[in-house]
Amino acid sequence: MTIHLTSELKKSILIIILLIISGLSTYFTLQLVKDETKTHFNKPKNPDAFITNITYQEYDEQGKLHTTIKTPKLVHYSYLNSSKFEQPIIIIYGKNNDIWRISAVHGTADHGNKTIDLIGDVKLHRPKNANNKAITITTDKATVHPKQKTAETTKPINIKEQGFTANAVGAKADLNTGVIKLQSKVKEIYTP
Repeated sequence: MTIHLTSELKKSILIIILLIISGLSTYFTLQLVKDETKTHFNKPKNPDAFITNITYQEYDEQGKLHTTIKTPKLVHYSYLNSSKFEQPIIIIYGKNNDIWRISAVHGTADHGNKTIDLIGDVKLHRPKNANNKAITITTDKATVHPKQKTAETTKPINIKEQGFTANAVGAKADLNTGVIKLQSKVKEIYTP
């Protein structure tokens, strides 16, 4: 049995096939655009919140104040739960009534506030108290771990304490105990 199609029927079948191909092509193009749009909105360069004049306080398991973070402007990104700060001030409460005030020009944090990178005119200051002399540490860049109460840098630092000045490259500071370990190129000056 042989089927003979008329030219008009052939044209109709061809049009139907072209419409199906066109429809599928449009569907897949729209899916691609939808996926690209979804990916675009989840990238770090697209903030999901702006907050001004923020003060964030975190407490330990016993209800004692652990960390305070202040900033005039915070921009939050849902990607990696990250934030950018302007002029952040981080206050970490250590043992023996030690209070460390840490400031910088800019700061970034990933995964909440587990790690905070500070950039530009970074200053760590512990005021004098009954147990310790005042100390000030300055550098260009540092990383603070608020929950561990530590700070570190690989950049040049300057430390000033009453009767003592030191310069070094790199340091690790335990802000809970006040122990600061200098990494390299250490130069110390004692003044009576």
